[in-house]
Amino acid sequence: MQNRKKKKRVKLPKKIVKPLAKIIREKQKTVKVKERIRRKAAKGRRKKMEKRVNGLLTAGCFLVCLAAAFQEAKNAGRTIRCPLTGSRR
Repeated sequence: MQNRKKKKRVKLPKKIVKPLAKIIREKQKTVKVKERIRRKAAKGRRKKMEKRVNGLLTAGCFLVCLAAAFQEAKNAGRTIRCPLTGSRR
C-alpha cells in the first residue's frame, strides 16, 4: 500500500477570519429580512385575492336573490319595475 500524505489545513490569520465572519453574519441578516419582506408581500396578495373572491361571491348571491325575487313577483302576478333598466316585469 502507498503512504498517503495528509493534507495540511491552512490556518487563516484572525485578521482575515474576523472580518469574513462579520460579512457572512451581515449577509445572513440581509437574507432573513428579505425573506420576511417576501412573506409579508405574499400574505398581502393572498388577503387581497380573498377580498376579491368574497366580493364576487357576495355580488353573485345578490344577483341570484334578485332574480329569485323577480321570479316570485312574476309568479304572483305583480308587476315590478327593474331598478337598472326601468322596464316593467
